[in-house]
Amino acid sequence: MFIQTVFRGRVRSGFVLSVLLAPAAACSGSNQASNGTVGNGSASDAGGSAGDGSVQVVLPVEVLEASSESCTAPNLVCDGGCLTNDALNCGSCGNVCPAAEGGTPTCTATGGTYACGIACETGFTSCGGACVPTTTFQSDPNNCGSCGYGCMAGECVGGSCQPWALATGLGLPIQVATDGVHVAYCAGAGGFEVPLTGGTTVQLTPDISTCSTIAMGGGQVAFGDQSSGSVNSILVAIDDQASSAVSVNVASTGPILSIALSHDGTTAYPDVGGVIDSCALGSAASCASLFTPPGAPGTVNTLATTSAYLFTTDVARGQLLRYLLPSGPSTAVASDSGLSQYIALDATYVYWASFSGSTWSINRVSQINPTTTQLVATIPFPHVGGIATDGSNVYAIGSSSSDGSLASYIAYAPIPTSSADAGADAGNAASGPTAAVTIYEGDEVDGLAAGGGAIVWADITTSKIYALRAP
Repeated sequence: MFIQTVFRGRVRSGFVLSVLLAPAAACSGSNQASNGTVGNGSASDAGGSAGDGSVQVVLPVEVLEASSESCTAPNLVCDGGCLTNDALNCGSCGNVCPAAEGGTPTCTATGGTYACGIACETGFTSCGGACVPTTTFQSDPNNCGSCGYGCMAGECVGGSCQPWALATGLGLPIQVATDGVHVAYCAGAGGFEVPLTGGTTVQLTPDISTCSTIAMGGGQVAFGDQSSGSVNSILVAIDDQASSAVSVNVASTGPILSIALSHDGTTAYPDVGGVIDSCALGSAASCASLFTPPGAPGTVNTLATTSAYLFTTDVARGQLLRYLLPSGPSTAVASDSGLSQYIALDATYVYWASFSGSTWSINRVSQINPTTTQLVATIPFPHVGGIATDGSNVYAIGSSSSDGSLASYIAYAPIPTSSADAGADAGNAASGPTAAVTIYEGDEVDGLAAGGGAIVWADITTSKIYALRAP
């Protein structure tokens, strides 16, 4: 191509002017140059007169421009030339990757697309698009131990999240439950509820002098009340509404040992002295006997429900029972001579604690197709006092006696994602996952619940309720 280049020297000699104009004339096909004019004889075509006899001359010059064909990927075609695709031109011409404290900007190709990044220096690590000092993870509650690991309402000390207190100064016994948003509890003075991350406590029921059990489900909270003389009752309150509780007298005779709520909150299932009742809630609240597990009456068992089944332990006979709602039948889905009373449910399996020889373990079986018992985890302490699950992990509380003092523990194990990852034989620890990992050690623990990214328990020694960010 041709472009115009302006020669801006002063031309005083006709000889010099003729020499300069010769190439132009040759290119244009004209050899005329007189009276300070060029081309068509006008001063504007020649660049004009300087007023002293000299002129500015416009000369056509041929310049070769670079093309994209002369640039090899990943170089970029920029301003008619080739530039390296780097932190100064990342993905496009002039796109400069920003500098960052504690790091060096980078430009990296992923799938043929270039993007800016940061290479963190020693002592720094990438977190949230910036380089932060690694020491930050020792005390930052939003990034405790690693980037993005938040402690919810707890502090971060030494890179580990700490428990936070939800309630203090409580009477005994203490029972706890959570729906992942609130924590419900009873502690001798009534039924209460507090946000999972802490806040204002709401009293849901009148005083309960003997609260034996608690459950949450379907927007309701049910408390077992054994303080009403010869007739035991359950107090059912609407979740998060103060003074909304109504009393429902159970149908069977005996203490309320455990209780479960349906997922829609319309029915409560209390274990009353070894007989399972079904209590319809609402304006026409009433209870009727549902079924009696074949084990010895009065044995403490645990209840848990899905939309289709009611699960309960039969400790006396070493069986895990499944009752088809609403009217049966009841069938044994697992037999385990070491079966304890503690069970928990996720969307697919029912979990229980078992003792064999000198080892505690957590096992599971499919709720719908209970054909094979699978080992989930072994427990690293000599006594199990409860289990819970949040769908990602399974948790257990336990205790041991040492030098006359009682120490309690909470341990967890990730839930196997498939049957192949779990032990096919509950008695063969080698075929399953390793022992559960202890995440808390302290005062005597009673009650355990999990949900909303946290685990909750009652501290019997200090009469407090604590929560801890789940692993």
